[in-house]
Amino acid sequence: MDTELKKLLVDLDKTYDPECCLVQITVGEGAYHCSLPVGSLVHFGRRSLAYVIYMLELDPVEERKARACDIVRAVLALQDRDPISRTYGIWPLYLEEPLSVMKVPDWNYASFVGSQLIFLRHRHASVFPPELLDEIEKAALHAAWSVFRRNSGPDYTNVAFPSAGVAVAVGEFSGDPFFVEYGRKLLTGMVEDHALHGGFNEYNSPGYTLVCLNWCEWILDVVVDVEARRMTEKMRTLVWEDYADHFHPGTGQLAGPQSRSYHEFLLERAVFYLENRAEISIPHREEAENRERGDLTLGFLDFLTPSPCPDELRKGFVQLETSPIERKHVYLKRADGSVVSGVTWMDEDACLGSVNRDNLWDQRRPVLGYWRTENDPAVCFRVRFLKNGVDFASTYISSVQKANRVLSVFSLLTHKGDWHEHLDRPEVPGVFEASDFRIRFQLIGKEVGIRGLGDLRFELFSGDRRLVVHGFSGQFGEGMVDWQIGESSHGKDKCVYVDAVCYSGAPKVFDFREMGPVVMGAGMELLKTGDLVTKEEVNIEPNKEASLVVAKWGKKEALEVEGPLSPGAHPCSM
Repeated sequence: MDTELKKLLVDLDKTYDPECCLVQITVGEGAYHCSLPVGSLVHFGRRSLAYVIYMLELDPVEERKARACDIVRAVLALQDRDPISRTYGIWPLYLEEPLSVMKVPDWNYASFVGSQLIFLRHRHASVFPPELLDEIEKAALHAAWSVFRRNSGPDYTNVAFPSAGVAVAVGEFSGDPFFVEYGRKLLTGMVEDHALHGGFNEYNSPGYTLVCLNWCEWILDVVVDVEARRMTEKMRTLVWEDYADHFHPGTGQLAGPQSRSYHEFLLERAVFYLENRAEISIPHREEAENRERGDLTLGFLDFLTPSPCPDELRKGFVQLETSPIERKHVYLKRADGSVVSGVTWMDEDACLGSVNRDNLWDQRRPVLGYWRTENDPAVCFRVRFLKNGVDFASTYISSVQKANRVLSVFSLLTHKGDWHEHLDRPEVPGVFEASDFRIRFQLIGKEVGIRGLGDLRFELFSGDRRLVVHGFSGQFGEGMVDWQIGESSHGKDKCVYVDAVCYSGAPKVFDFREMGPVVMGAGMELLKTGDLVTKEEVNIEPNKEASLVVAKWGKKEALEVEGPLSPGAHPCSM
């Protein structure tokens, strides 16, 4: 591990700019909070502090200590310290786009950068001259006030953890009991919220589940307060329980559904973390996305004191208690009595999961499956909705699942954004210009294929398993849905897909508020090669009186689900 991290340190050395005392990166696609052009060379404050942590942890020679001080001064200068400012206590992402011109500032940076400074104070205070150490503490205090003013709830899982830790830590070194008490309340609120709903609102996230475990370790590293540590240990156990309950040992993947995800497969650092903390061996792909085990956003996550997986939960990462098994989860209970819930089906080699309702922005995986083949530890099946080839956030999916079969219907939303849930909402709600809308059912893996079976049935296959999609000739406003198959490359993998094409043509404006009924859906079943395909067709009918579409599929173990008939502000998970 040290060898790999030292390689990262060498790479970071190459990006350091001594004139600005910050490291540089190139702006990539999907930078939610950045309006600079893709490909722009920028100076990144948070990664610069991660660089400081790597230097002081791995190679704390005098030259690097001096550079660390220069970088910290440069980052501190970027913070908004005006208590009456809207962005008080936070930092911009990049030197080139200060807070004063950022269209969408990231308030998470109070916790993210604040936690880095607290870690540096905790582990490397002797490196910094007294006046700089004093400035570090002041910056962390400003960050804590920003955390308090924002007051994120327990439903924002990956931010609630660091917010609580920053508050308690600042309270401890400043001697202010207010922040200690506030941090305790945040942690207590998270425990109570989990008990109320039965799970995390940001459910089953491959990235954030791991990050939450890391945040627990960070709090246990930097915080002394007994009550805060006790509540953190409670939360740590709950996160491990959630991880173990969704983990599929046969593929080494986190089974669906997933609320927040950036990749099709678990990253190498997640695999490494699980193997290290649970003392197990996990099958994983040779070409796993982002093989770097280092963390270049926070830095300190690679140097925390490991907290092992609770003994009683380790077995969940090794084998299923029975096979097949179907697990049901409640993620969110609403005031009106409705719930956001999920079903996860697993056998020894495959898994398929779905959530009863959600939107389909690019971080959602509302229907997700994996299975193992002779030549691939995991292939990945996923359902998406694309606008001009990009995941579209203003889409709604309603699903029901029994064992290895899922039935879904789709609608449109008038209160969400384009490629993000809320950061890029249109000026007129529910009005978008597009040249292409389509539902995509895709399979990614080393050796995957697709073929039509007739009667709007399509088979996505790999090894001795196949995912059969049962289509429906649906309606998209005034247009009809057309079904097409295709394939493309996905890194070193292959992607095959069947699309329900809702519209493809010249760019035009779609006003969801006036476009009329949306009647779209499909059935999906994960089968072995010799299993019989369900004969019955998917039937979807509008119920105009109730403003619903009702889908039915099959006779034995019949599935039935309903969803909104017309676009609207339908409830989503978050």
